[in-house]
Amino acid sequence: MRRATQLLVRLYGRVLTLYPRSYRQRHDTEMQCVFELTADRADRHGLLSLLKLCLRELWDLPGAIAYEHWRETRRNEEGSTMTEWPKNGRNRHDPKAPPNAAPGPWVDRPCSWGGTLAGLIPFLYIGLWSIMLDLLASPPPLWQLIAYVGPLIAGYGVLLAGLGVGWARGFPRWSYAYLFCVPLLSLYVSLAAYTMILPYAYVLCIPLFSALLPLAAVAVVVLAVTRLQPPVAPLFTHVWRDWTQLSFALYGLVPLLVWFAFDEVADGTTIRFMTALTLILSAGALVYLRSRRAWSRAAALLVGAALARVVATVGRWTTGPSFQWIGVMRASSTGVTLLLAVLFAPALLGVLRRLMSPPRTA
Repeated sequence: MRRATQLLVRLYGRVLTLYPRSYRQRHDTEMQCVFELTADRADRHGLLSLLKLCLRELWDLPGAIAYEHWRETRRNEEGSTMTEWPKNGRNRHDPKAPPNAAPGPWVDRPCSWGGTLAGLIPFLYIGLWSIMLDLLASPPPLWQLIAYVGPLIAGYGVLLAGLGVGWARGFPRWSYAYLFCVPLLSLYVSLAAYTMILPYAYVLCIPLFSALLPLAAVAVVVLAVTRLQPPVAPLFTHVWRDWTQLSFALYGLVPLLVWFAFDEVADGTTIRFMTALTLILSAGALVYLRSRRAWSRAAALLVGAALARVVATVGRWTTGPSFQWIGVMRASSTGVTLLLAVLFAPALLGVLRRLMSPPRTA
């Protein structure tokens, strides 16, 4: 083997250090041997073949290295998302634990603060944008129209990006806040755009199809990033393992539903209720994302949704022409019951999972 080829092989070995450590431990020797044989064969066919080999590797290596780092990150997230602990509070793999210790309840690690912030974006954005709309006059002048459309498009783009990132990373817990919220907001943006042109766009099918175009664009980007292998299975396995994640996805719709309820109310006092609702729903999402156990996450969603529904009902009734506390209590109880029934319907998955799981032995 010529000296130039040996130098090229050593350089390739240096490039392999850019791969994740676990990947190098499994494939480093094999990849170096394959490249050495390929380079030797190309060297025998002349300089042009060796140059083609170098260009091919320069084209393939950056994408392959980025893909393996992405797989390593996703593998670490999936492996550290859920941990099973025995009833005595020790890890079942702990050598000091009893050998026949029965496993206890599932214990989740809380989301990182970065993931928590990502999960709070839908609640904070919708709430703050609703407050800004209350400050605008109706009908708005040109600069107020720009202030209406600009944050809507910018926030919509951020939410689309959050949905795509969550999908590409295998649907971590924070990404479920985007799962139903983004498609519904996409439909609203499409309807709002068409009603500016056509007065009866609500009865047309065009806005429905156009609302799917941004979601299709996100899917194309995710397919390109993941090399046509987007992680879809975690969307179902996570929900099967922890039903509260589907409840959290439904909880992400609550800010939009509350905002729609106040959309036609022209009253300056609604800004106080919108501020309170933003804080309540965001606090519920924060506690959910930072909780370790399923029951505490379910309690966070329960308190956040119920309290938000009561505050929204009070806000609607106090801004109406006739205000009666009996009507407020009746409407609140009915609304809370219906909302909680929808949010906690996924708990049936938890019951089904327990029935299908084999009995644990002590």
